[in-house]
Amino acid sequence: KYRRPAWVLIQGQIDLLLITKDKVLIVDYKTDKIKDTDIKSKAFGYATQLKYYGMAINKLFKIPIANIDSYLYWCRLGVFSKG
Repeated sequence: KYRRPAWVLIQGQIDLLLITKDKVLIVDYKTDKIKDTDIKSKAFGYATQLKYYGMAINKLFKIPIANIDSYLYWCRLGVFSKG
């Protein structure tokens, strides 16, 4: 029978974090070689990563999840997309 571990270690690095009085902005830089038409599908693959970043910020700074926004910055295209 599968037993869920008591804890899980996740390692990551937030590329840009902006904390204001009432909002937090997380930006993660991506260097993938993609076309602009692939942004939506590629961004979907990073959703869990950004979710965990938001959860970490929530725990560290006691900021409600609703006040945390995350974006991906596609370096090769010079474009932001919502995380």
